[in-house]
Amino acid sequence: MDLFTSLFLLLFVLIILISAASEMVESSIYIAKKLNIPKAIIGATILAYGTSSPEILVSLQANLNNEASIALGNVIGSNIANVCIGMGILYFYGIKKLNIKPDFTTSILFLILSTFVVIFHMSDGVIARHEGFVQIGMLIALNVLLIREARNIENEAQVTFSDYSFFGYKTHSLSLISLILFFSIIILIFSSNLVVIYAIESSALLKIDASFIGLSIIAVGTSLPEILVTIASIKKKEFSIAVGNIVGSNILNMLGVLGIPALFSTFDISSDDLNYQMIFLFLSSVLIFLPFIIDKFRKTISVVYFGLYLFTLYYFGVNA
Repeated sequence: MDLFTSLFLLLFVLIILISAASEMVESSIYIAKKLNIPKAIIGATILAYGTSSPEILVSLQANLNNEASIALGNVIGSNIANVCIGMGILYFYGIKKLNIKPDFTTSILFLILSTFVVIFHMSDGVIARHEGFVQIGMLIALNVLLIREARNIENEAQVTFSDYSFFGYKTHSLSLISLILFFSIIILIFSSNLVVIYAIESSALLKIDASFIGLSIIAVGTSLPEILVTIASIKKKEFSIAVGNIVGSNILNMLGVLGIPALFSTFDISSDDLNYQMIFLFLSSVLIFLPFIIDKFRKTISVVYFGLYLFTLYYFGVNA
């Protein structure tokens, strides 16, 4: 297979992966609302896992194919893309200083804790099975706390329902929408496997490290759901939702995307750039705090975010 064909197929499968994830999220939310599940719980569980499902499945397939470097690059690249692109867009459009309200406190504490725990697990170049269980246990604990907090919130007014639209075809049939959800998950599984295969093929043809492919092309592709949620939140001037989505996604990426593959087999992430990768992972968590402490120099900060992302790609690209 030639390079052009390999890259074309990689991008094509990424588009399918993202489309399937989008349909999975939309159908999941619609079903949850139909079953009268509170919106706060939908956001804390279904939406968070839905937008991060591409990262989880790609990393799981990469680890099963003994290409853990792609999985690690995907996590670091996705977290940096979420922060630098997402926050960069937010500051560019004039985000104001946020308060760490009760709905942010739990997530922020878990972000700090999960960052240090994951870096500690990565420090020896391996995430062992028992460490994977620790990370998944933390993720479960976070979801339990978020759901309990959501249940303490006063019941919100019911949302006016409109028909579910699937490529222009409108329906309100719960059985049909459930079928769409089922096939979206199946497509996600198969397309995530193909993404890994073509990423390995492309990295070999380009003669660069597979981790850079994971950190760049795959990371941006699998981060698009979060970025799209950020843009949609900006249009509605719901800045806190956008930041909450980025915080939650980055926690899930670190704990789930690296933890779930470790449950199936030891996650060998040894790399010549491991120390630098851990630094960038830590940096992606630190940069999330800016909207809580700074509300000036917005355009300048947005340029810093975008510039840091370009520097990340340059650094790992040169060293690939």
